[in-house]
Amino acid sequence: MASEILGTIGFFTTLMVLGVIFLKNRHRERLALIQYGKDSSVFHGKDRKNNTLKFGLLFMSIGAGLLVGIFLDKVFDSQPACTFACIFIFGGFSLIYYHQYLNGRIGDYESGKDNFKDNDDLI
Repeated sequence: MASEILGTIGFFTTLMVLGVIFLKNRHRERLALIQYGKDSSVFHGKDRKNNTLKFGLLFMSIGAGLLVGIFLDKVFDSQPACTFACIFIFGGFSLIYYHQYLNGRIGDYESGKDNFKDNDDLI
């Protein structure tokens, strides 16, 4: 009983100490930047305006992978590992699609229009 309490106290004490060290070092870095007149844009993250699209695609594909995995499990009486494999495969495909979309290989990202030609133009 006492060892469980000591372990819990030790865990949370470690988390607190690491948090304080992190905040103290971040404060020192920022003061050093101010002292030497440097730009503080290093601390500002990139503008991530498409996170909603990325996570939406990821969660939809995880749901589709779960659906396909359960379907395969019921039809072929396979192991549950098939379900997890389908989830990861579909999730990976959605992240690849998102990456291709941002690089402009799928549709025209900047203008919001599709970059595809009609079939009549190809003939």
